[in-house]
Parts: sequence; structure tokens; C-alpha cells
Amino acid sequence: MKLTVEQSGELTEIEIVIRHNDKLNAVKRLTHYIEQFNFQLKGKKEGKTYYIPVNEIYYFESIDEKIFIYSLQEVFETTYRLYELEQLLEQTNFQRISKSTLLNIEKMDSVRPLFNGKLEASLKNEEKLIINRHYVKQLKEKIKSFEVSS
Repeated sequence: MKLTVEQSGELTEIEIVIRHNDKLNAVKRLTHYIEQFNFQLKGKKEGKTYYIPVNEIYYFESIDEKIFIYSLQEVFETTYRLYELEQLLEQTNFQRISKSTLLNIEKMDSVRPLFNGKLEASLKNEEKLIINRHYVKQLKEKIKSFEVSS
């Protein structure tokens, strides 16, 4: 892959052009990543409203009918329901891993098997999440769909 960055004083916003030779998985992954980079979700913390870039979110978790956004070092609350986030982020790196958790697979460091078909995901922020066995197949398919073919 070749990357070219050009600066132009004539532009009012960033413009991205992708030229490819049918390496569709690589192109698909790049476009999804770029779309995530420009997308933000509203969250609240200590009475203040914040806009969190989706690419900085590690996971969403539902606890006592409240949805929380986990970033590297902060936790925010959002008004979205988990199923709404799942639909909204369907074409991105997010995948449901349990009834209560939606994980950004880009933030996974490693995965190891546990008992009863469950997996444990170690995240880049050193947190660990359990992947319910009912979601393992979907997670594997999501990871495979984002693999860059050579």
C-alpha cells in the first residue's frame, strides 16, 4: 500500500481519495475506519455533555438499563440503547459480544479460550471482557471481514 499526503491551502476540509486494484477487503476496512474517525457520539459525565469520537471508544456496556461508553481512561453515559448502537455501528469495527456489551474489535489485544465455549478478550487498555459463546461465531466473522487480504 502506498500513502500520499498532500497539503493544499485551497481546501476547506480534509479530502480523502482511495485508488485501488480490487483489494476490496483492504478498501472496505479503510473506508470503515475513515468513517469511524469522523463520527462522534454524545455522552455525559458529571453533568457535562461530551462528543466522543467513535474510533476512541473501546466498548459499550449496559448496566441496570443504562448504557455506558468506555474509552481509554473515561466512562460516559449515553441515551442510546444497545440495539440502536449495534444498528448504527453495524458497518464499523463494533461487534456484540454479550447481551450487555458491544466491543470495538480494533481495541482487542488478544483473545483466549475459556470454559463452555466462552472467550476472554484482553483489550489494549488492559481490561478484560468475556465473549459469550453465542456471539463467538459472529465475532469471528466480523474479524474475518476486516482482515486485509494480501
